[in-house]
Amino acid sequence: PLIIHCVKAMDELLAMRKKLNPAQPWIWHGFRGKPQQAGQLIKNGIYLSFGAHYSEETVKGVPVGRLFL
Repeated sequence: PLIIHCVKAMDELLAMRKKLNPAQPWIWHGFRGKPQQAGQLIKNGIYLSFGAHYSEETVKGVPVGRLFL
């Protein structure tokens, strides 16, 4: 898998994923965004991990199969 630390570049990340169409999973490390952003990433096949600072609302909305723990 590719573990990504991304700050303020979600659109660029999604564009790169679409362009490359990778076979390996991509994991957004330490996601802190809103539920809508998480949904967009999940829709595009990206897994999410969470660190010390996160939105509880966001974590509750992530399907268990898309969490990287």
